Amino acid sequence: MSLVPSANSATIALGRGELAFRARATSIRPHWPLPKPHWLDLYMARRMLVPTLSTIGITIALMVLQYMPTVFTRIMQGGGDSGAVWRMLAYLLPEYFDLSLPISLLLGTVLACRALNLASEMDGLAACGIGPFRILRMPIAIAAVIAVLSIVMTGYVQPLSAYAYDSLVFRAKLGDFGIPVQPGRVNRLTDDTALSFREFNSRSGRMRGVFLQTHPRDGADGVFTAQSGAFIKTKNERDVILRLLNGRLALTDPVSQAITVLDFRQYDVAIHIPKAAAFRSRGGREVEMTLPELNAARSDPSLTPELRRLAGGELQRRIILTLICFVVPFLGIAVAKPPLRSTSAGGVVAGLVMLVLMLKALDIGVQAVSLPAAPLLWGSFLLFVLVSARLYHILARTPGGQPLSYLYDLAGALGDVIHRLQVQRGRARW
Repeated sequence: MSLVPSANSATIALGRGELAFRARATSIRPHWPLPKPHWLDLYMARRMLVPTLSTIGITIALMVLQYMPTVFTRIMQGGGDSGAVWRMLAYLLPEYFDLSLPISLLLGTVLACRALNLASEMDGLAACGIGPFRILRMPIAIAAVIAVLSIVMTGYVQPLSAYAYDSLVFRAKLGDFGIPVQPGRVNRLTDDTALSFREFNSRSGRMRGVFLQTHPRDGADGVFTAQSGAFIKTKNERDVILRLLNGRLALTDPVSQAITVLDFRQYDVAIHIPKAAAFRSRGGREVEMTLPELNAARSDPSLTPELRRLAGGELQRRIILTLICFVVPFLGIAVAKPPLRSTSAGGVVAGLVMLVLMLKALDIGVQAVSLPAAPLLWGSFLLFVLVSARLYHILARTPGGQPLSYLYDLAGALGDVIHRLQVQRGRARW
């Protein structure tokens, strides 16, 4: 075996073989532009991601189950297809993200820190000199990602999806042919044509149990009954043919009033559709405005004072929704600590109640027209921050402190009162 050194590489030959390889003499180490993730950060990320993503998925599933019957009925009545149902549900998703994102972040933080408390891992970390703020490094990083996602969804995606949803509802009411028809009622197609049918098959586009009445100005009045019928498009968008199958026609002569009855297998009725009104432009409501549009609308003199106030309140609400994401981790780690020698989940419920009340206060602050929006919105947010900061201060600065001690003491006192009443009631029976 022979070894021939080189400046940057070495060649190794084995006997008579042609096998050789070159290896660099200097090893190149990977360069990390950011500090390498600590094991604690990775551990917290693994603990948080599952409940956070699960909460978002459950929220979306509940939304689909809640709105699918209503959306399906609305689309089917307008003669639309099933694809329009899924498009309408997709347009509703961004509206639920502004609620599900902070709630999922809170649940992810609470459940992760609660697991650490129940396994006494939080005490072990404290004994090693790792405080609550160090534990919250990964939750705060996840909160920053969720805050960016929230500002994108609520500031730009949600306004566009809200307008697209209203536009799709408007087209569903008009139907595919620009004619708003619904089963089980008299539909006025034009000034001289009325249509009624028993049921509508969205897959085939056919109507069953059709009744049609026409009153042309220069012809005989006609009454049609048919087993089925369907609309057929023509080259002219405003002209539609109603094809009736297996029915009967009764014509009344306008002069002699003679009635002629005919049976037919197929009969085409031409209908001239009046021009439908165009859907309104985007921006008529504050929920359809993006962040730059809200900022411009709140000082636009051409808008009504009510719309300017709603635009200013909606702008502040969306900003506060983003800021809430940075407060939620401190609230979550504080309420996640259970009482001593207990596994009570009262802190999880208390944290959810506080956050839901905060989100509800934002909606009320925007819709309260008689009161200024800024004091209501920022006042409720400041109260939420102060309560969260106080609970976190008790956890971080008080040795063995219980942030929700007053709440647990109150719950225990109420439990004792209820127990005494039950005991007295039992003795009274005996």
